[in-house]
Amino acid sequence: MTDVKQIEESEKEVAVSGAAPFANRFFINVGPVVRITFAEQWGPDTAPQFRVAVTMAHADVIELKNALGSLLADVERQIDEANAARHAGDANG
Repeated sequence: MTDVKQIEESEKEVAVSGAAPFANRFFINVGPVVRITFAEQWGPDTAPQFRVAVTMAHADVIELKNALGSLLADVERQIDEANAARHAGDANG
């Protein structure tokens, strides 16, 4: 698991300074570098709309994966529990 640190005051300004477009689709191309493209799609009959893309070195993408896994572990557990409860309710109803 990666070591997640609190950001410095000087980094906080950078973290919230840019636009944060909504994205619910992503595409990952792995080559000499990794390109992650984020898109927004409103239903299966609409085409995804490009929002932003980032290109990262392999080591940086692995660090991002580890940070997301660490930061979102509790959220993932809560989603899994909610899904299990919903499926148990479906089986009983």
